[in-house]
Amino acid sequence: PGVGSAIIVDQQIYQGANGMAAEIGHMTAGGNRLCNCGRRGCLETYISTHAIIDDIKVEADKMPKLMSWIKDGGIISSKNIDEWYSLSDDRLKGIMKEKFSLFALNVRNAVSLIDPDRVVLIGYMFDLPGVFEEFVNAYKEYDYSLIDKFVEKNFAYTDGKSTDRCID
Repeated sequence: PGVGSAIIVDQQIYQGANGMAAEIGHMTAGGNRLCNCGRRGCLETYISTHAIIDDIKVEADKMPKLMSWIKDGGIISSKNIDEWYSLSDDRLKGIMKEKFSLFALNVRNAVSLIDPDRVVLIGYMFDLPGVFEEFVNAYKEYDYSLIDKFVEKNFAYTDGKSTDRCID
């Protein structure tokens, strides 16, 4: 999965002139990684689930808890993020901090451009304990004044109910 976003205006999704508005995953984040869209340096080539997994696999030998988990039969995949994310190896935390920081920088740029009433964070990465807070902390490095705009949308997939949580 990539990195998506949407702009809601008057309760309608803003499409833009070509139906491609708010493609935050395809904003240039620097670097030279080739994206599925054919361009280089797109944000999702650095912070999508697959990009995170690829980066972690490259440095797995620097993560003793992760290596032990793999030796015990663990497989790093997008289907079990909760398992390997919770291992808390220092290098794993460092990689995730880098990802949160890059995402926060790009969200900050988007917030500067469109001045939204709120920013809603949705996705299974945000279902992981602590991820919402880690992102908000990373965002504070760039701008503390707009922190009250963030809303986490939690979906309880088993019963279909959702809860919102705001940062004060």
